[in-house]
Amino acid sequence: MRRGPVLILLAGFFFDFLGGALGAGLGAPARAQELASERAQARIDRAVAILERLESGRELLAKARAAWALGSTRELGARLRPGAESKTDAVITRYFNPGTGEEHREREVLIHLRTEQRLEDLVLDLAHELVHAATRPAWDPYDPKLTPGDYIRAAIEGEGGEVAAVVAECRVGLEMAALSGASVERCRSYVPAGSTRVSADKVARDFYRVGKWSSELSRRLGSAALPRLSDDAPVLFSSTGRTPYPVALFREFEQINDIACENSRKRLQAVPGRTLASDARSRIRDFLQRRCD
Repeated sequence: MRRGPVLILLAGFFFDFLGGALGAGLGAPARAQELASERAQARIDRAVAILERLESGRELLAKARAAWALGSTRELGARLRPGAESKTDAVITRYFNPGTGEEHREREVLIHLRTEQRLEDLVLDLAHELVHAATRPAWDPYDPKLTPGDYIRAAIEGEGGEVAAVVAECRVGLEMAALSGASVERCRSYVPAGSTRVSADKVARDFYRVGKWSSELSRRLGSAALPRLSDDAPVLFSSTGRTPYPVALFREFEQINDIACENSRKRLQAVPGRTLASDARSRIRDFLQRRCD
């Protein structure tokens, strides 16, 4: 099973601009591509419709509508896109007032779904990604006290994290199996025999299985950082890092940390000392001292 961790792009340094105009006269390759896109989007629409038939699916859709202040499930389609892999991308934009030191943030989310798979698996991927997308991160990239261990633990066990997402998708899978007899193999090991409840503890244990990476990761994190880390052979892999989740998340933390450090340095350099509120300057310097080289 592969999943992509939530990708956090810190505005100001990482933007992907997707643009272009579609001409009236499409050639054969362009028309074929358009038809393929339409088929992929139709499969996503079918997956949403299946979720609407399931109690746990309706709960996920309701949470997503509330998170984005949507009037209907149909509006959710603007945030769902076909992709090569299923993942959630989130762009966090910070707005900062240098005079007062106050800031606010906006979070834009887009869910990519791999449509070239069984419809049942597409439904499970959608359920999984909705958990990530509709929940704000349980960590702050500019928290001076944030450590790699904190980040990994929050991404796996925190609200809207990987454990919660797998539990949600498996609840959906159990309901699909009861309704239509669909096979949900990837959830089989998380539902004890004779039970209809998903074992969150078993899911968490599997996420911390890192195999050959255990010694090096423990050394870099500190032995007490992740007590559940295991050298058992990994069974869950990140689709972005192609490695066990704690390993991929450690690398992701390093990337996010580099971006946050660069943003903070540029903020100090760009705003004259007399303009930047003293408490804001102190916070930035504290962050740089604790988290940056």
